[in-house]
Amino acid sequence: MKNLFYFLCALNIGYLSWQFHVGQFDPLARQQHRQTPLPGLLLLAEYRAAQRGVYVQRVVESMMTDWQSSNLETTLTRLRMAENDDWLSKATRSTKPPELSNPGPAALLASEHSCFVAGPFPDERAMTIWLKHNALRGLSTTQRQTTSIRDYQVYYPPASSPEQTRQDKAMLAAQGFDGVWMVTSGDNKGGLSLGVFSSAQRAMSFKNQLMAQGIQAAMQPRTETTTQFFATVMFDQRQQRPLEQSGVGLVSCDKR
Repeated sequence: MKNLFYFLCALNIGYLSWQFHVGQFDPLARQQHRQTPLPGLLLLAEYRAAQRGVYVQRVVESMMTDWQSSNLETTLTRLRMAENDDWLSKATRSTKPPELSNPGPAALLASEHSCFVAGPFPDERAMTIWLKHNALRGLSTTQRQTTSIRDYQVYYPPASSPEQTRQDKAMLAAQGFDGVWMVTSGDNKGGLSLGVFSSAQRAMSFKNQLMAQGIQAAMQPRTETTTQFFATVMFDQRQQRPLEQSGVGLVSCDKR
């Protein structure tokens, strides 16, 4: 029993010593301990609300910065416009006329365009290809009917009657011309064709051979009517020489 009593006494003495050590018996320390706030608990909803408030504050600050920058740019632009207006008013009040640059002869020549009629072309497709190849645009196109020599015919003149025609054929056959045929149209209708040649020189040579044999032959060119195409174009004078070398005729519009 004594041992238990001594143990309790020692325990009380130790507790009192610890209380005295931590300042429980000091009134000033106990007052400061009561005034020290304890950390509170922060709920999840309160934390999210606080984060949203921080985000809104950052957005507002960014908008204010942009607004201030735009106002600064607007002010600078107005100042520049005012300076330009002031310079323009001074230039308007000046009595000295502005000096105009005088282009040289080369520049004037380069800026001059001339009108030409290009052609003839055998068909519209050939004309279109030529214009596209030379990067030209036809102001207008025209078609013309032209008569050209197709070939040259050597013939025996027409007879005055069918009987005379049979006699002429017999005479030519005796001379070795069995393949003669009668001309059915044109100015030589009724005559006997002896040959057709592409060149006048060869036709004339053959006619002279027949005349040497006593055959009174004649020669006449045969013509045909064809449609030719022409294009009216405008181009720089510097292009004239290369275009003339392309083989297509160029005639000035003033000479037509």
